[in-house]
Amino acid sequence: MTLHSKQHSATITNGRNRAGARAMLKGIGFTDDELARPIIGVANTWTETMPCNYHLRHLAAKVK
Repeated sequence: MTLHSKQHSATITNGRNRAGARAMLKGIGFTDDELARPIIGVANTWTETMPCNYHLRHLAAKVK
């Protein structure tokens, strides 16, 4: 992993002023090893009320 690959995640995980963010992430189960890697979020527009987006819930689960 290069320094660049962690650059964006570092803004929420590195430094003394981000201790609160690290504590919250550790509170939901992140380990030190996971915090050292880039954090990638998966967002989708799934909703029960729109048939055209209904499949996105299952697709996002497979991506995660």
